[in-house]
Amino acid sequence: MLALLALAILFWDLGKTRLADWDEAIYAQISKEILQNHNWLTLYWGHEHWFEKPPLFMWGTAVLFRIFGINETAARAASAVCGIALVLLTYSIGRRLYTAQIGLFSALILLTSIQFVRASRFGTTDLVLCLCIYLSLYSYVRVRTGADSWWFLLWIATALGVMVKGPAALIGIIVIAFDLTFNGEFKARCRTTDFWLGALCACLIALPWHVLMTATYGRAFIDQYFWYHIVDRVVSDLEGQHTNSLYYAKILVHGFLPWVLFLPFAFVFAIREDFRGNSRARILMLAAGIVLGFYTAVQTRFSWYILPCYPALAIINAAYIAQLGKRYKYVLTMFFGVVSVAYCATFYFAAVRFVPEDPVVSLVNQRKQQERARDNTTLYLATRRSTVATPAALFYSNRRSLEIAHLPDDLQLLTEKARANGHVDAIVEKSLVPEISAHLFIHELDSKDQIVYVEIKSKD
Repeated sequence: MLALLALAILFWDLGKTRLADWDEAIYAQISKEILQNHNWLTLYWGHEHWFEKPPLFMWGTAVLFRIFGINETAARAASAVCGIALVLLTYSIGRRLYTAQIGLFSALILLTSIQFVRASRFGTTDLVLCLCIYLSLYSYVRVRTGADSWWFLLWIATALGVMVKGPAALIGIIVIAFDLTFNGEFKARCRTTDFWLGALCACLIALPWHVLMTATYGRAFIDQYFWYHIVDRVVSDLEGQHTNSLYYAKILVHGFLPWVLFLPFAFVFAIREDFRGNSRARILMLAAGIVLGFYTAVQTRFSWYILPCYPALAIINAAYIAQLGKRYKYVLTMFFGVVSVAYCATFYFAAVRFVPEDPVVSLVNQRKQQERARDNTTLYLATRRSTVATPAALFYSNRRSLEIAHLPDDLQLLTEKARANGHVDAIVEKSLVPEISAHLFIHELDSKDQIVYVEIKSKD
């Protein structure tokens, strides 16, 4: 039943809206270029090296593209499948730590959390990372019951997470290390053979690609992958978000409604349990606290960074609500009423997600069926704007690359390219047509709103 509920909300009309700039369209384009280039090791975006993330998510999407075709549903399917798996895993963790009832409540709370559902319907790495982190935490819960063989799955899940989003996957290991330390079991657990064999498996999964990229591309890979996208992201605000330390509190208020209203009371209940010697909620409090604390300290902040705290918060909330239900029978009736309303609201606001129409994307969509012979050429976007989002336009254009020509500075560039190639295709703001036509021949092929699709030739 849980799987069906999750399937309904996470897959309904999954491909209805276009891919969004930036990350979703970038990952889809990289996955498409894996198939075009027949190169599964080095990632390319716009047929140039792309070293921002490891390749596992793009590998999965490329496989889906090969099976189901290159489309929006296939681009988002990996996230949606992982979302369903995470709902079921949240149930399993809640059942293991508490009861089947609390596991069910936890899964329903997660499935009616707007930010979780939106992320599950968005074709990026974050839900796959969350699933890997919680597979490692579930494995640790099993290890605590004496099943040391679960160290293997714990380490393998961590390694797969590293292959999805790099060191961000180590959050699970950090949480487990803190819990072992608090329980006074760190040395004893780490001495087991299964622990070290599992760690060896993790190295065999995660290290080869990183070593190969470092050996092949050297400083270029290290500077982009490690220094810029890991170290610099931690110590400086790379994206100009200008957020403060309360940023994620605001995200939780909006993304975890209505369940955020229970959180203060649920945490008090969990802390009280811990002080009384029942430490089952400690791993959950550590997971939520370390995720929120670490990403608050990181200077580059995005709302999706704290997604790994949602399953833990859902279980903590569920345990508190179940306890209230034992005292006041009407609480459970109210809970299922709220779940029903929240499910419908989440379905509407997340499943019917609105992506604003982009005239550039619409225009390249109109033209791509007529331009299959030009797939290997570059499409230019002539504009006066300093910042333009192009990833979605590149994905839908089927072109080799899409370059921005900032006018008037890059007018000479267009002239040289038109002279060298006989012509260039460009998307141009209508207001710029007179300026360009004073220097070059322009033949209008199509238009959309204030944007025109043109063929540009040199007057020489």
